[in-house]
Amino acid sequence: MKALVLNDTRNGKHLGCILVMQQLESLCHEVGIEISAMLRLGLDFRARAAVEISRCDVVIINGEGTMHHDAAAAKAIMEAALIAADLGRPVALINTVWQGNKQTNLLLSKCNWISVRESLSRESIEQAGYAAKVVPDLLLSSRTERLFLKTNTHAGVIVMDDVRWELSLALARYASVRHLPFYPMGARPSLSTRKGWEMYLKLGWASNWASQFHMGQVSAVRDASLVLTGRFHGICLAILSQRPFVAFASNTHKIEGLLKDAGLGGGGLLFDDPPSDPAQCHSYIDQAIATVMDHMALGDNRHAYEKACAEFSARARSDAISMFEDIRALRSFSDKAQIKFTTTIYSREALQKSSQRLT
Repeated sequence: MKALVLNDTRNGKHLGCILVMQQLESLCHEVGIEISAMLRLGLDFRARAAVEISRCDVVIINGEGTMHHDAAAAKAIMEAALIAADLGRPVALINTVWQGNKQTNLLLSKCNWISVRESLSRESIEQAGYAAKVVPDLLLSSRTERLFLKTNTHAGVIVMDDVRWELSLALARYASVRHLPFYPMGARPSLSTRKGWEMYLKLGWASNWASQFHMGQVSAVRDASLVLTGRFHGICLAILSQRPFVAFASNTHKIEGLLKDAGLGGGGLLFDDPPSDPAQCHSYIDQAIATVMDHMALGDNRHAYEKACAEFSARARSDAISMFEDIRALRSFSDKAQIKFTTTIYSREALQKSSQRLT
């Protein structure tokens, strides 16, 4: 079975995206799915997708953090799904956030499989009239023995950035003042605008031009006493390595949803954005870190947290394997049910009717 993967997110060198795509490839191979092509979003995305869809048996959409608020990228992916439906190819939307969409909800009607990374996105899809399974982010299904290899010399708090530049700057400044390592997952600001230049210079001054977080630094998460981050995948790495964390929100509800599902207790907490005043900001973050570390120092809290992390990661891997096995079966499912994908609606009612026809 050949699968076309849409939305290969590795072009920005974001380590979380790189690890997710590697895991997607690995899981496809593990269940016997051959990847015919992996397409990145770009100017010629629709044309390339049309060609590659005709050569595959199933289309897998890696939603990741793309599918929210009817963004242009989300609409481009939807258009490719419409092509796939017209050509009779089953479509699986996986590993996705879903929030604030109206026009893009049309994509859901063309999908034969929908899974989201956290339950808040599932609620958004259900509000649109469709059904979805929760399968935690693919990074959480990684084998830790392959991920955390190198021993890091720093055993204290490490700091990551946020998708929002102003908060990234605040975190970079905090790391500098507290003499902590700063690992930005995002690339440096674009120099195409005045605002980009301003942020580029400010962030460079605050972080001493910290290089973008890369594979050789992954073990820094495992060896840290605590991870301070506004990055969704930073939290995923903390969970995999069973390290406590202080988190700040992203540009969607993905972090809130992840923490709701993982049930980690006080070992990993989401805090409101810190004050804008630098002195108050640093004091606020100090207190947030102290709150989590004090919790971890009490009684059996550390053991309970590590157990919760281990169980959630194990469930993520089991669910991911089951998901790809189900995707592999989509071709035979469509043949047995004789479904015309241009008219199939992936809703709770349609799923029930389809299951009855197969039995």
